[in-house]
Amino acid sequence: MTHVTKSRLIWLAGGRSTGALLREDVLPSLAAMSVSAFARKLGVSRQILHAVLAERSGVSAEMALRLGALLGDGAQLWVVGYQHHV
Repeated sequence: MTHVTKSRLIWLAGGRSTGALLREDVLPSLAAMSVSAFARKLGVSRQILHAVLAERSGVSAEMALRLGALLGDGAQLWVVGYQHHV
């Protein structure tokens, strides 16, 4: 498990939402990537990603797989976040 993955897991275990983690930790670390560009890389619509970032929608199993593959920290991290907020 990488340091980044451990930090993100601690964030989620502390009760923070996956949307907040994406909005406050992941997106800023992606060299000024826009929400639209991040959504394209994930293969989802901007509206779907925005709903997650705004905490109006959780991370589905499919989204967890996409996030894990794109970010390199595996789907399990994002599934754990989902389980904390169900």
